[in-house]
Amino acid sequence: GSGLDAVLVRHREVELARQGLEKIRIARRESSRHLGMVRQEVDEVRNRLDGMQRSDPRFPKLVMEEHNALRKLEEQEETFLSQDSQERDAFEKLSVALTISHIEERAHAERTKYWGVAASLIGTALGLFGSLILSSHRINGFSATMEEYANTTSNQLSQFRSEFNAHVRDFVTNRGTIEDSAESKGEAAVKTSSLGLVTGNRVGHPEENQATQENLSRIEMISAIGATSGILSVCILTAVLFIRPPSSSR
Repeated sequence: GSGLDAVLVRHREVELARQGLEKIRIARRESSRHLGMVRQEVDEVRNRLDGMQRSDPRFPKLVMEEHNALRKLEEQEETFLSQDSQERDAFEKLSVALTISHIEERAHAERTKYWGVAASLIGTALGLFGSLILSSHRINGFSATMEEYANTTSNQLSQFRSEFNAHVRDFVTNRGTIEDSAESKGEAAVKTSSLGLVTGNRVGHPEENQATQENLSRIEMISAIGATSGILSVCILTAVLFIRPPSSSR
């Protein structure tokens, strides 16, 4: 913006000063060449006067030529000195313009560097802030997904537990019904066997007494198996209901 415009203005000033110095140097070289020619002309006139008698009719003319040549020499020397002074002034002006241009360039470079550093810091901060926002968004999305997955898994586990508990209750109920039925049948058999045993004892048949004993043994074995099955069913139900499975939501 304005800094670059100021640098360009200083560059134009330097270029103008350089062009002015070049023109003055060309004029000074031309003046120096004319000054040399006038000096040579004065030397030639003086050499001719030195070899001429004062009484020679051409002497006054040579004196006038010398006078004119000396006047030209004086004017040319003044012109040369003026151009020499102008050249020094132009050179000083160019030096000042170059110094100011260098100062302005350094200032612009410093400003550009500071702006570049500030822009880099701002860009880094914006990039970090954007990365944090993106990471937070991703984390929130991941957390929501995991929470949804945990809820779904928990619901599935709850449903599975409910179904399993229902099956276990049905199993226990059916097992109790079967055991009650078995116990009823066993009691009836025991009563029948007892009645037969009493009758047999009364009538005195040992084979029937032996069969009755075997029936009693079978009934006792069935009762023991039923009791053991009931105990195992209760243990399994207790383990399912009170042993907490590992949570998958963590």
